[in-house]
Amino acid sequence: MTTDVLTVTPKTHVCEAIHLLVDHHITGLPVIDAERYIQGIISEEDLIHLLLEELITETRSVKDFMKKNPLTCSPEDSVVKACEIFLENPSVNLPVVKDNKLVGIISRSDILRLIPPKREKK
Repeated sequence: MTTDVLTVTPKTHVCEAIHLLVDHHITGLPVIDAERYIQGIISEEDLIHLLLEELITETRSVKDFMKKNPLTCSPEDSVVKACEIFLENPSVNLPVVKDNKLVGIISRSDILRLIPPKREKK
């Protein structure tokens, strides 16, 4: 789990969210309020759809496009539960929340890093 999570607010401009995703090589951004309560999540996929539809204007913000009530898990949940959520849903990022406040995020890449490296046969 990543605990130093890059986030946006519902008022963040869509272009700023795009730059954050690209500059930091990440696939999604949790959307939080001033108290870190999770409001939604915005992903590369959401923004690509917008670009295709040419909906981005100077007045559009993240809240216009984020997925509200994203799937989440808690810090106490097992890795198995996170894997099941990833397999049952197209999401590539899973916000980790405690008392509905963001404490981290798990990506599919985080899960893959748990697989031990292949050992050479002797």
